[in-house]
Amino acid sequence: MTNNKKIIEWLKNAQEIVNEAGISEEYKQAAFQKAFDSLASNSVQIKNASESKQSIEPITSPISEVKTFAGFLRQTTSKSHADKILAIIYFYVKSLNKITFTKEDIEKTYQESFLPKSKNTSAEIIGLIKRGLVMNTGEKIDGKKSFKITLAGMNFVEEELMKGGKQ
Repeated sequence: MTNNKKIIEWLKNAQEIVNEAGISEEYKQAAFQKAFDSLASNSVQIKNASESKQSIEPITSPISEVKTFAGFLRQTTSKSHADKILAIIYFYVKSLNKITFTKEDIEKTYQESFLPKSKNTSAEIIGLIKRGLVMNTGEKIDGKKSFKITLAGMNFVEEELMKGGKQ
């Protein structure tokens, strides 16, 4: 099967997975991306467009090799608490398949990673919301407000925080 046909097949399969799961509209994009990434990571990609169509290598993601948030944080340039919180949320989505989170999830991850937590995690989350990197879901988890990362937040981590990290 040609690479374009394979990609189209992954796209269709990812769309079918999301549709059959009955996921609400606000989560469909994230679920679709996760399903597509999963399908693609279990396959192969062309190593270089100029090389023979037979040249292939496994798709690898820096985060797929990391088992803990502390390990992932070492791959980023995160210095501020806002950057670390955004990195935590990104880590939840990419490696733990967790789309929503609470302030307590963030603080627990700080503790498990032996990091000093922010003095005001709520204010940091509000700042990320104002920047359009995180959004309030309007739902509660165990009676607590829940949040999720936006596409802009995902892009910020991948393009800004990970570009200078040890990869």
